[in-house]
Amino acid sequence: MGNVGGRSKGCLTCRKRRVKCDETRPICLRCTKAGLSCEGPKGTVFIQATIVKSRRSQKPVATPKEPGTTNSDSTLVSLKKPQISIPDVRFRHQENEVYICYMRHHLLPNGPIDLSLQDLRASDIISPIPSTNAHSPIFAPAALTFATLFFGKKHHQPHILTQGYIHHSAALQHLHRALNNPASITTPDILVSVLTLATLESLVPTGPSTYSKHMRGLEQLLQLRDPASLGSCSQRTLALYKGVRHMILFEALRTRTPSVLARPEWKAVLRREACSLEDEMESVLHEVLADCTGLMGARDRMLASGRWGEVHRKAYDLLTCLTHWKERWDNDPRNTYDSFPSRSPEEAPPSLRIQYTFQSPSAARIFMFFNTALIHVLQLLSPTTTTDAIRGASLDIARAVPHYLQRKREAGETDFVSLVVHAAVWTAWKALGESEGRWLREVVDGDGFARGMWDEG
Repeated sequence: MGNVGGRSKGCLTCRKRRVKCDETRPICLRCTKAGLSCEGPKGTVFIQATIVKSRRSQKPVATPKEPGTTNSDSTLVSLKKPQISIPDVRFRHQENEVYICYMRHHLLPNGPIDLSLQDLRASDIISPIPSTNAHSPIFAPAALTFATLFFGKKHHQPHILTQGYIHHSAALQHLHRALNNPASITTPDILVSVLTLATLESLVPTGPSTYSKHMRGLEQLLQLRDPASLGSCSQRTLALYKGVRHMILFEALRTRTPSVLARPEWKAVLRREACSLEDEMESVLHEVLADCTGLMGARDRMLASGRWGEVHRKAYDLLTCLTHWKERWDNDPRNTYDSFPSRSPEEAPPSLRIQYTFQSPSAARIFMFFNTALIHVLQLLSPTTTTDAIRGASLDIARAVPHYLQRKREAGETDFVSLVVHAAVWTAWKALGESEGRWLREVVDGDGFARGMWDEG
């Protein structure tokens, strides 16, 4: 409520006379004394007011102009928040690099293949098809083949698998050219390339018997090398030779052919670089397997010539060596193991309802390695007298597998199971009966076991 400036509440007559009205109601006394007509003073006026903000506190924004208007046509009439257009941003990456990183995540850290991957430059794998000119690394096409096929298979991507097979063809052509070059045939790069393709064939077979062909190629590459030259090689190169050792021996045992690693000079150079007691113990088992390849390859000839006694004597010497080895291994408290009932006894054959648990996957692996060597030595002796012992060693391998795989799953390392365990499972599977062998194969199904090795067995 309030007075409005310029409007008096006095009567209209007094206002016209420009005199002060006494505002007496119903008519003022001044008009009564003067004998003038009076309408009476006006009442109080109520005004509905709105508070208007200062223009300075407002931030006017030009209204968007309609098509065809000019700047003079637009007015500042509203406050509108400006609209910012955010582009669709995506991370840029190179597919080949993704495949290589995925491959490294599932490889043995600092193993022969992983170490070679660490030396690759981005330019070696950046192109859709790896370079295969004379100056490009021999290993790059093989690595990209492995990485692409492995990624495509794991993620069920047919178009990636197709690209991987294109890489595979280019890698084989590049490898064949390198094998015809005397300057590169003895380099570690070509050895690790064949190792990479062989490992690929064991996991993602590209053709029948291709794994065996690569393994025979590895054996021939070793035959071209002088073991004495390894005395001055780097630890990394020596680790590469140790990495291919078990693969070569296992293939020689399967094909019953003598291995170059059975030669004394190869045994000496690989034994000399054993860095720990565990390496030394494992080297003894490798030497036993190497001797088995030599005896198996010559066994038929010895039997035909009546020299069975010589085979028996050498096999018995190997058995004695393994007996002493086992006594020494059992004396280490880190190698103790316990027995426990199977988690699914109704699914396991009666002989496999008891399983073994070890303190570490490494101890379980060496235990299976020992029994693998024991089976091959026993097979050199009279088969009729060693049947029970062979079966016992095979059951020991089968009982150690479930807990070993469980520990590997807990560590997220089931894609690339140790080749020692591959060989142990395959050897036990061949020696066990139908129900036990079927159970063992079901246990390892889906845990990164080498399908190429199984299919060619």
